[in-house]
Amino acid sequence: MTHAPRTPASAPTPSPSPGPAPRTLPTVRPRTEGDLDDCVRLLREIHEQDGYPVSWPERPAAWITPPSFLGAWVAELDGRVVGHVGLAGSRPDDGAPAEWSGRTGQDASACAVVNRLYVARSARGRDLGALLLAEAVAEARGRGLRAVLDVAAHDTAAVALYERLGWQLLAEVEQEWGPHGMVPVRCYASRP
Repeated sequence: MTHAPRTPASAPTPSPSPGPAPRTLPTVRPRTEGDLDDCVRLLREIHEQDGYPVSWPERPAAWITPPSFLGAWVAELDGRVVGHVGLAGSRPDDGAPAEWSGRTGQDASACAVVNRLYVARSARGRDLGALLLAEAVAEARGRGLRAVLDVAAHDTAAVALYERLGWQLLAEVEQEWGPHGMVPVRCYASRP
């Protein structure tokens, strides 16, 4: 008969090795009115760290909710808003809808513009940008619209993300961006 080894009462019980803490999974959900303050705080942080947006908007909550607003989503991690993306109808000053229209022969109103995509530095590397984009593209498709976007050509991290996800480069154009004058902008369309 075999017996399990006994540990003397005075000996400490070995504890498991600490190892890395489990990573909390992020969630993406529709943005609510109650999220606006957190979204603006995060936008301020990203503007100060990364220079996005190029010019700080006079009314940041209105900037992330443009007049042609179709929807917005936030990414949360550990109960904090760490990312944002919006979707809006096309406007005459948007480059990507016009470029897409010129290539396809369809009216630019058949597009939805992905905008205001930003993720906290502390949450990057978790594919939150891709998750947020997927929500916006799904909403556009659900409305029978093609998702398109404009991005400053110098924003190499965003350009790399869109290209990694298979977005189609439509053109590089110059757009007037407020006090910064004409800025080189890359126009993209999501996969069909």
